[in-house]
Amino acid sequence: MRKALIVLIRFYQTAISPYKMPSCRFTPTCSQYSIEAIQKYGALKGLFLSA
Repeated sequence: MRKALIVLIRFYQTAISPYKMPSCRFTPTCSQYSIEAIQKYGALKGLFLSA
């Protein structure tokens, strides 16, 4: 499940995000933070932390 979530976020980063106005003012970006949280804490806690 962890890998599937990361693939979905990467798809968003490469296919959808470039066509939207920037909405995340943080560094790392919101989607990148989500990936890092999922990798470090697992799927459920990572999603909770990034929501």
